[in-house]
Amino acid sequence: MLNKALTVGQLAARSGVAVTALHFYEAKGLIKSNRNAGNQRRYPRDVLRRVVVIKIAQRLGIALATIGEALQTLPDGRTPTTKDWERLSALWREDLDDRINKLMLLRDKLSGCIGCGCLSLEACPLRNQGDQLGERGPGAQLLEPTEKTEVKARSLLPGNTSSASHRPRDTWPIVKRPACTLTTKEDDMSVKPIPEGYHSVTPYMGIDNAAQAIEFYQKAFGATQVMRLDMPDGKVGHAELRIGDSAIMLGSPCADMALRNPAEHTSVGLHLYVNDVDAQFKQAVAAGASVVSEPQDQFYGDRSASVKDPFGHLWFLATRKEDLTEEQIRQRAMQMFKQG
Repeated sequence: MLNKALTVGQLAARSGVAVTALHFYEAKGLIKSNRNAGNQRRYPRDVLRRVVVIKIAQRLGIALATIGEALQTLPDGRTPTTKDWERLSALWREDLDDRINKLMLLRDKLSGCIGCGCLSLEACPLRNQGDQLGERGPGAQLLEPTEKTEVKARSLLPGNTSSASHRPRDTWPIVKRPACTLTTKEDDMSVKPIPEGYHSVTPYMGIDNAAQAIEFYQKAFGATQVMRLDMPDGKVGHAELRIGDSAIMLGSPCADMALRNPAEHTSVGLHLYVNDVDAQFKQAVAAGASVVSEPQDQFYGDRSASVKDPFGHLWFLATRKEDLTEEQIRQRAMQMFKQG
């Protein structure tokens, strides 16, 4: 049976933290020890978890003072329970979500235009013509987005005022994806038909004031914006949010879209990733669903179809066919808009 109390050497060896660092943590009140009869430090075994949390949090750039404030929420005199750690985690959730999003932006956008004003890449004239993003402030405006620097259609699609915003469309699921080249039939097996990060069913909402709705969900439910693709007319063509571990998709309705104004038509659909969209489509129709759109390959890398069940609800069916970067998707979207 493992001893409940650890010497400072044992704690250092098991946690991978130097003895001097442990003494520093204790001096700062982050961890506590007891003294035995020989006046030697002895640490309760649950201190191991605290030390490892401190170590990881510091590596992620969380200030030691912030770590200390969070650890103060843990109880003294007993081993913290799962509920105790959940409360501590909730204190960091918003900050960690923000850090994760910034890391994903750094990972996914560094190879394209980042809005820094260098105008040195092929994508720069399209994304940042004449360094127009410089008017919004210093730095990489596309790598460090704020509410004021959200990428709008005018900066993404300069001069494009065609009626392509009313182009018929299904949903545009564009969650962050690993950078890779376009797939071919030979390497098609490497593409997962149900992409990482999705549950079996994802709600899709049609909302007139989609931009305002995104702000509301962020404030009301702590939603994080994962992806947003605006239309040439400034409306939200497709956006993906995360609330906890779940995704929500939404977009502004248009005349040719199955989802309409919620005051007048069905405004919520269910998005279902499947292994074989064609087979699933046939199965749904055979079961009594009505066809809204036949299966077809989409510019964003999915093959998708949509049906309406006998009770009036929309179902968007999709299989991932290509893993595309966000930049590749935007380039394809721009070509589609130009073709009108």
